[in-house]
Amino acid sequence: MTATDGLTSTARPRKGGLLARWWRRRAAQRRQVDHAVWDLRERYGDAAWQVARASARQPVGFERRRFWRKVAAKLQRLG
Repeated sequence: MTATDGLTSTARPRKGGLLARWWRRRAAQRRQVDHAVWDLRERYGDAAWQVARASARQPVGFERRRFWRKVAAKLQRLG
């Protein structure tokens, strides 16, 4: 396969509509939250929820605080 084969391909590129892009982004965020929950539980055990809550209070921007709030909520649900 050469560099020009991609330019002459008859297959349509994956564009996806607004809903499809939102769904993929949401699935990726869920995977990130799940991984962070697993990682914190492995590292800190029972203190993982407190670590996530402390991270959610840091002045790092809305998106990161929101991420850590989701991680803390999931940790609290899991007990």
